[in-house]
Amino acid sequence: MTAFDPKNKENFKGEYSAFYKGQSSLYGNVGGSNVMLVQPPAGANANGILVGDQGTIIKVFFEIKPGLRPTGYGTGQDQKGTKYEFYF
Repeated sequence: MTAFDPKNKENFKGEYSAFYKGQSSLYGNVGGSNVMLVQPPAGANANGILVGDQGTIIKVFFEIKPGLRPTGYGTGQDQKGTKYEFYF
């Protein structure tokens, strides 16, 4: 992932890892046939890190909403205690 801080003109690169929330499945047998019902994920939570070209390191937390073009919201905090908000 990439980000840009327009205030400080700092470019960021990083990575994140996400895990689904709200996903489940149910297996059973109906009339002698095996069936499976699947509930798709309601979204995902993610943790990651952004490293800036001016030395800032931000630990980030995201909540991702599913869709053809996923959207989300996140918060972060750098090594100096400055807090950030992210929208995508």
